[in-house]
Amino acid sequence: SKYPGKITVIERLRGKSGWLRLSVLTMTAMVETEERLIFSGSTEDGNILDADICAKFLSVKGQLGDLVTIPDEVSASLLSITENEKNTIVGVVAERNRNFFETEMEKIETWADDLREQLEIELKELEKEIRGFKKEARRTTSLDEKVELHKKAKELERKRTEKRKNLFEAQDEIDRKKEEILQDIEGRLKQKINTAEIFTIRWKVA
Repeated sequence: SKYPGKITVIERLRGKSGWLRLSVLTMTAMVETEERLIFSGSTEDGNILDADICAKFLSVKGQLGDLVTIPDEVSASLLSITENEKNTIVGVVAERNRNFFETEMEKIETWADDLREQLEIELKELEKEIRGFKKEARRTTSLDEKVELHKKAKELERKRTEKRKNLFEAQDEIDRKKEEILQDIEGRLKQKINTAEIFTIRWKVA
């Protein structure tokens, strides 16, 4: 009633009381650490409060009361809410990792296909040119022309060898990138998950 603004969801709880717990979920994978706040709350008669409503409690000034003992059934209920929220968050993170994995693998496969296709087109063009020079060399009666045409064919064969080498090197690079992504995802799957209680309070809206 002393709040200068208007928070409808809190106003609806006027005259009621209940419990509110704030916990922090820490997820550590490899060198990355991600933290999420988890609100769990309920009214005295057992109605579970939405996390957004719990967060809005912290926007309202309050008066500190006496220390209270948390009943076992209340503590168990708040713990259950916290665990459910934790599992939801972990599921969202797992989905995010899954999407990351699929997106990165798809990008690599597309890049690999484009690269292989380009190199194969270039190899086919070289093969065609090589056959053309050799065919022309067989037809000509001039020894000078035969030598020159075979030299050109030989130079193209050298380029063809380089292209094939590039194709193998590209495949090695593709395999290396795939291995990096697999190791990254494997590290994320081994993440450490910890939930710590920050505070639990008994509230009353007046």
